[in-house]
Amino acid sequence: MQEVAKEEEITEEDVAEEEEAEREIRDKEEESIVNESQVNWLQSIEAVAKDILESQNSFESDFIQMLGMCIEVQQDFNALCANFNALREEKLEILEYLGRLEEEKESLSCKIELLRRRLGKENLNPNE
Repeated sequence: MQEVAKEEEITEEDVAEEEEAEREIRDKEEESIVNESQVNWLQSIEAVAKDILESQNSFESDFIQMLGMCIEVQQDFNALCANFNALREEKLEILEYLGRLEEEKESLSCKIELLRRRLGKENLNPNE
């Protein structure tokens, strides 16, 4: 009986040691991720997600799926911001172009008015 109890204690101790070893590995992985100069967080999340999905914990699995959706939303938002900025720049360019056209129109209107005046004077004084 004592041997069976010892075996059970060893098994529980082994499980506790394995869990502690896994925690240490995860802690080291997290530290290495934090210490990297350029963290590729998507790969890190993917690795953690894979571990969680392999553990088949429903809550964690749902959380990872929601996290994936959040990442997709963030990527969509970033794309929308880039599109908005590009459109804003294009709008500014168009407004500048319209401003130049307006200036050119005013300049041409002045020239036309001068030509009309000259033509009017010439028609009134054909001898000059």
